[in-house]
Amino acid sequence: MAAVKIDFAAHVKDGLNVFTSNLVPSLIALVLLCVPILGIFVVINYMGAIKAFKENGTAIDVGALLKFDNAVNHLIGVIVWGVVLSIGMALCMLPGLVFACLTYMFIPILADKPDTPWADALKTARARGRGTGSRAGADGALNAVAWPGCTDRRLKSSNSETPGSRVQS
Repeated sequence: MAAVKIDFAAHVKDGLNVFTSNLVPSLIALVLLCVPILGIFVVINYMGAIKAFKENGTAIDVGALLKFDNAVNHLIGVIVWGVVLSIGMALCMLPGLVFACLTYMFIPILADKPDTPWADALKTARARGRGTGSRAGADGALNAVAWPGCTDRRLKSSNSETPGSRVQS
């Protein structure tokens, strides 16, 4: 199997380009991220706005950050994900770390496909996490560092997958 090369510099440069091109909404999103509950929606909406910016050059506006379409679905999904992660972390951390590595794409999937029910998004995220094997942790770290610069191909590949479409080995 050939080694996978990830160009971190290009991803970080692309992420900074998105950030600086939309400086005011990005800074507002950063501040609103600290507000309990509202921060969940801001993150999901900000990721969706980044996707729109990268696809067709639509500038991110502040109103796009405060959309509450599908709010109940997103809130329930994030709460369930957080509770399961917390329980896993309370059980000597290892189960929580495994769960986090298997479902690291949950929030980006909600942002990419906002009408997806949270349970389906969680199943798709788990399938993505299991499909990337040992790269799951590395990809999760890359997404945390430079999400705007590196998700195009990952989210496009997850669009073609449905929760049960992968063959489990």
